[in-house]
Amino acid sequence: MRTYSRNCIRPVFVEIRLAFLIEGSGITRPRADRRLNAIENQIAGMTRAWRDGWVIHPKSEIRMASITHDAMVRWVESSECTTGRARESLAAYSDPLARDEAVALGWIRILLKPVSSPSKS
Repeated sequence: MRTYSRNCIRPVFVEIRLAFLIEGSGITRPRADRRLNAIENQIAGMTRAWRDGWVIHPKSEIRMASITHDAMVRWVESSECTTGRARESLAAYSDPLARDEAVALGWIRILLKPVSSPSKS
């Protein structure tokens, strides 16, 4: 995992290797929904100190090169036809907003927004 910060307190983004996420998923069976869920859960878990919640929003939080995206989709879909929620989620990763050719091949960049602080009444 690589981080970039404008100051030494909080990173602006974190980059994680796709191969690390795949290996760390522990998923061997070709179920698209479980494979995508495993990737998203790992990203959420690794970045929870810097972001709210467990839901990943690819259009606003994820950036990756097209080749990395294609590799992720191939692994997620494997030999199974993707349907339902997994198809919808993969479509969000296919959005042009989630693509950034400046991100190194094989890496996924997670953009970090400020963590919400409890409101004071």
